[in-house]
Amino acid sequence: HHHNGHGAHDRPVNEGIVATLDLQFLPVFNVEEDFVIVNKEIFTALESEEGDGFSKEDEFTVVDEGAPDDTGAVFVFKTHNNTLYYDANGSERGFGDEGGAIIEIAKLVGDADGLTVQDFFLIDDGVPSEGITATLDLQSLEEFNIEEDFVVLSKEIFTALESEEGDGFSKEDEFAVVNEDAPDDTGAVFVFKAENNTLYYDANGTELGFGEEGGAIIEIAEITGTPDPDATLSPADFFVIM
Repeated sequence: HHHNGHGAHDRPVNEGIVATLDLQFLPVFNVEEDFVIVNKEIFTALESEEGDGFSKEDEFTVVDEGAPDDTGAVFVFKTHNNTLYYDANGSERGFGDEGGAIIEIAKLVGDADGLTVQDFFLIDDGVPSEGITATLDLQSLEEFNIEEDFVVLSKEIFTALESEEGDGFSKEDEFAVVNEDAPDDTGAVFVFKAENNTLYYDANGTELGFGEEGGAIIEIAEITGTPDPDATLSPADFFVIM
């Protein structure tokens, strides 16, 4: 695990090609730099964890001229025709949900070197599995580990957020840390108060005061029993989704 705990962005996901259940032609795929983003919400047979490569190594294999559905892998790259196959029934023989037709999902065009485990990056619909999803109710986060865990913020719930989806806050002034000061004087949308280990949400964003009308402060999370009592939430502990 990396510091922010969800293995995202071992590589910048913006160079990735997002795989779908339709066949895609990848004419300029550079095995050195590019990679395929595999969403576990789409490829439901996958059990590997999010991040680089396949944590369950037998879920990916390479064949040369053999039948790709005899391998028992979920993803099979056939070097003979530079094609990546998906086998929805996973380790059982045969392809597709019923062991039916083979699904081709990507074909490398041009003299590519062929895909290896390093060319894949697994996600789970953008929501990492170890995240704690924040709500408008106060949650007590008893075993929150700042090194690994993180808070998932949905922009549908926290409508004042303008930061883009992904790690941290793309609008940096939307998050602030105070020690003993009043959390509603910062102008930020989310404020972590170190003195009481509490995370606040300010629905009116950069205006002073809290809540829709500049009213009451909303406490959304309290960190209790942290391994490190001095640990403070930072932008790396947040993941923004729609």
